[in-house]
Amino acid sequence: MDERSFWPSVVYSLKTTKPLVEVLRIVDGEQSPAMAFIYGAMDECKEKIAKNFDNEVSSYNEIWDIIDEKWEHQMHRDLHAAAYYLNPQFKWSPNVSQHPEIKRGLYNCMDRLIKSNDIYMKIEAQLDDYKYKKGMFGCRASLNSYMKRVPVTWWGHYGDEVPELQAFAMKILGFTFSASSCERNWSTFNQVHTKRRNRLSM
Repeated sequence: MDERSFWPSVVYSLKTTKPLVEVLRIVDGEQSPAMAFIYGAMDECKEKIAKNFDNEVSSYNEIWDIIDEKWEHQMHRDLHAAAYYLNPQFKWSPNVSQHPEIKRGLYNCMDRLIKSNDIYMKIEAQLDDYKYKKGMFGCRASLNSYMKRVPVTWWGHYGDEVPELQAFAMKILGFTFSASSCERNWSTFNQVHTKRRNRLSM
């Protein structure tokens, strides 16, 4: 092992893959449905990778491009964006993402899953109660527990005043998720690390 090429490559691999492994752990966790967290976890993963390289774009841009490609073409689903919106741990956070694809994903899911126009319009109106913490959403118990409870359980406790939205949110947040599709992508990352090792040894 030539230390001039081997150890820098090991450090690079750890800095780029450790945050991704943390996402896989969330996805394959058995304690709560991962759907509520996968969109936020992927955003946080990218930020951790950037921070690991002191935010020097040239150092992590190659990995970010791969993540974006896999997310858009293989892993990303409107369900992930809708679940992000319906998870109060993200929606009520001061750092909530305002990317248009989040709300677009929510409405795409509503279009596909809600057949009744009456129920659709009720949910559309009830979203404001959730967004602005009206009614039971703003009670002390709700505000003290949304960061602690599993999101689908939280909706079951505090969504009674908006039953249509409650049922929709619990359906979205209760979907299961598998890491098998993520694991198929590791070969691509291996190729990047191999190419980097080759460049370091030259």
